Amino acid sequence: MQNTYDTVTFKEIFDYLHSSARHMTEQTQQFTGTDHKKLIHKLCFVCESLGSDKPARPISVPLEYKQHWEEFISGTRRSLDRRALRYLCWEPDIAVTPRFVDYIINQQMETSHRAIQGLVRACHRRWAVIMNYTVPDREKLFDRIRDIVKKYQGTNKIVCKWIFNLDAVLSAKAHDLYGGKLLDEKKAIKEYVEDWGLDLESEFVRCAVESAVVNCKSRIYSESEKCDYLFDNLLSWNEWILGSFKRYVTSLILDEQMLHYNSVRDRLQKFILSDDRLGDPRLPRNQRNWYDISRDANDRFIQWLSQADIVFFFEHVLPQGRDPHGRKAFWLRYVKNLRASRPMLCSEDEARLKPILLKEKDLVGHFGKICTSNSVFLLDFGSIVVVEFSRVGACYVYDSGTFKKIFPDLWSKHSFKESKFKDRSKYIYRRVHIGRWQYEMSNLLARYGIRPS
Repeated sequence: MQNTYDTVTFKEIFDYLHSSARHMTEQTQQFTGTDHKKLIHKLCFVCESLGSDKPARPISVPLEYKQHWEEFISGTRRSLDRRALRYLCWEPDIAVTPRFVDYIINQQMETSHRAIQGLVRACHRRWAVIMNYTVPDREKLFDRIRDIVKKYQGTNKIVCKWIFNLDAVLSAKAHDLYGGKLLDEKKAIKEYVEDWGLDLESEFVRCAVESAVVNCKSRIYSESEKCDYLFDNLLSWNEWILGSFKRYVTSLILDEQMLHYNSVRDRLQKFILSDDRLGDPRLPRNQRNWYDISRDANDRFIQWLSQADIVFFFEHVLPQGRDPHGRKAFWLRYVKNLRASRPMLCSEDEARLKPILLKEKDLVGHFGKICTSNSVFLLDFGSIVVVEFSRVGACYVYDSGTFKKIFPDLWSKHSFKESKFKDRSKYIYRRVHIGRWQYEMSNLLARYGIRPS
């Protein structure tokens, strides 16, 4: 067919249309028998793949570019090339300065997704520094960086996600907003942070996690899923600064609501006992871990553990779970005075209670062993130590100094002998559980300043 329409004939037009129809028929025949759903799925995959969803890898800034910046701020260099600027976006101590951000804006350079990610990462790495700026300076810095991010026209998924959520990435309240999103979605911290292309080790992420803990703390008593998330994810996070972690654990122990919700308190106990950053404070190997925990929190936690020991021993270890002399009720009145407690099980009781011991392995990890048929329970009040036995008989009271000489390593994993707990030449008091034993024991305890709560 010719290029000029004034000379074309009807026959030529007809031949061209006929040829085009044949060509279209041949093309459509190629799709005969094709699964069109698969074609659509592939098309969707291609569309979704537009733009990278992986965070840019942190880069090492060449020393010469850092030197160029020093020369620039000192006045010996008049300008910086764009390559140097793109690198310096990854240098936190430079990138978060107002002068650097203003220079990028004044240069009107088109900022790549890598430079933007470096700039945001630098802000998050120095989040505490930025939060300490005066309010006007901080707001101005955020506004300028937000303007840089919003001008991005590319397809990088991470940067695009930030643009639609700038308040949760670059604002004075961003760590609270991001922490709220984390709590709402209840994802693993590492997974969630990677989805957003953020720096897991940044100050920003730590602040966001702390904010999520504070928000979650008030809701664990009414929302069981928040309780699970607090202990299974937030507090279990490996990137905690140890001092911050212990501060939040302390606040949970001392929270008065914890005294009224046994299920939440049990979760907290099990978490602490199984976490190697703390562990059972009564065990010598863990005592150093508790140096940064307040005395009040330490004492309260030991009281919880001692209460659990008393209940366990007098409900499960005693033959047939019978406590005819009311020993459990008596000692529970003195829980707040206890400094430590330790059940020691004979092999017979240990075998009988194996299902419970396996189920509560964190709570009973401090139990000892005794090579006799009579299990022992120790109650350490600081000034004195009381020894009870599972088979009905008498309880023995020792001066703590004397007791430590008899048992210099009370927490040993080796088996103890029953006879050493009944040394007539060493104990200061012995009382059989008959008659007015509770009255007499109360008077003895009172003489040492130990009174029921």
